Amino acid sequence: MESPAVGGVPVVILSGPLILGYILNWGLYGVLSTQVYLYYIAFPNDRLYAKALVYGTYTLETLQSILIAHDAFKTFGQGFGNFDVLNSIQFLWLTIPVIGGIATCLVQFFYAYRISVLSQTKLMAIIISVMSIGQWVAAILAGVFAVKAGTLTKLDSAAVRTAQGVWGGLSAACDITIAACMSYELSRRGTGFRSTQALLIRILRLVVGTGILTALMDIVNLILFNGISHTAYFIVPGAILGKLYTNSMMVILNSRLDIVGGRHADQSGSEIMMQPSSFRANLQESHSRRAESEHGVSLSGSEGKRPAWDSELGMEENNLKGIQIGVNIQKTVALSPPQ
Repeated sequence: MESPAVGGVPVVILSGPLILGYILNWGLYGVLSTQVYLYYIAFPNDRLYAKALVYGTYTLETLQSILIAHDAFKTFGQGFGNFDVLNSIQFLWLTIPVIGGIATCLVQFFYAYRISVLSQTKLMAIIISVMSIGQWVAAILAGVFAVKAGTLTKLDSAAVRTAQGVWGGLSAACDITIAACMSYELSRRGTGFRSTQALLIRILRLVVGTGILTALMDIVNLILFNGISHTAYFIVPGAILGKLYTNSMMVILNSRLDIVGGRHADQSGSEIMMQPSSFRANLQESHSRRAESEHGVSLSGSEGKRPAWDSELGMEENNLKGIQIGVNIQKTVALSPPQ
């Protein structure tokens, strides 16, 4: 028995990528919500621009997930079995290229600003910003052309392909440039402290890893859209691109946290105490007694001076305050000094 078709295209080629893209988008939205909550709890004293960026991108991603849920219900609930509804663009023109392009642009601006602070020059930041604006404009044009197409099976027009190609190409090039610049700037910064150097190496790995991941996803989206016509395979990477960018930014921001006694703790028995608004680790002897649990988690911060290359994220140096967040899964046992 042959599978039903829409405009000569098998239904599964349209419905399969739609379902997978919707599920992955909402899964990554859950991850993003957790990261934003951790940021809200741990870094109340970050500067206004950092908070606006975090909560602004989270609002965009929330809107995207709501619209995607609307499309999912209309396609597989209200319009189940209706091939015309399945083939309709609905809000995909807005959720994937437009909202995704805006979120990508904001995150790339964040990295551009960080690079300008680290390098003390604006040249590379300007180049990255120009590429980011270019991909944003191309993404908006792709959304406009998608609305005019009206259906998924008509997205193979020259206008849509050109706009999508420029969008994906510039976005991937921008990500690679960001990863290269951040890697160079972070790798040439020696601190003289083993714990701080370990933190820089961890951040470096995060920057390179997230940059490569987003660039690869841009390339995959580009190949699926332009290389395989009359399919909806491109919706899978397209639906998660924005979430990947915002999650990668939150990973970098939340990397200032450390789990006392966790995998990144100092092996000598000392605690690595993380400042709430810096990428600096302070090594502190653990002479004080604290409550512990076999499965307890403690995120800590300490007072101290912030490195100048990261001071723009948080408050002024003379206003630094420590933070401590304790999460105990089992009953804790208080340790008291021997009498």
